[in-house]
Amino acid sequence: MKKDTPNLFDSNQLLSSVCSAIDYNESIDSIGRKTIDLKHTSGHGQINQIRFSNQLTAINFDINLSSDLTIEIPNNKNNILYFFYTLEGICYHSFDNTEKFSKIDELKTVAFASSRYKHNILIIKKGIPFKCNILTIDRDQYIKNFECEYKPKNQKLEETHTIFEICLLYTSDAADERSSV
Repeated sequence: MKKDTPNLFDSNQLLSSVCSAIDYNESIDSIGRKTIDLKHTSGHGQINQIRFSNQLTAINFDINLSSDLTIEIPNNKNNILYFFYTLEGICYHSFDNTEKFSKIDELKTVAFASSRYKHNILIIKKGIPFKCNILTIDRDQYIKNFECEYKPKNQKLEETHTIFEICLLYTSDAADERSSV
């Protein structure tokens, strides 16, 4: 039987979406790591989540599902960045307004962002061992990691900082445009 998770993972919509679709047992250890143990009806394996003080969250999947799992990551007011690294197995990613799914192969890294207008869909196929590390962070918090504490007097340094910001905006806008095609 699926557990209700109204407040359990509301800060992490990805894990909340996963938990709403599987049968599991949950535990939290002394360092605050959440462990989701799949019950036999959903497959076998674990999903671990740990949150760090800088709003960085790490989620590790080591599962083998008994049925396909579609994970819908809803849009929200936060601009969340997702960094995937698939260690074993494959999954598929798409924005909700496209029918094209991109395959995320084993040993591949993929990054995408949430959007106020679109949400992401992930599909993990049944019967295939799947190991994946996912890092999530608020985009504003991520950008703060690259901000200089001073205003550069050097024009070239200022241009480099501006180019970095433009690249982040372009990457986000390009992803939105590709998903609307």
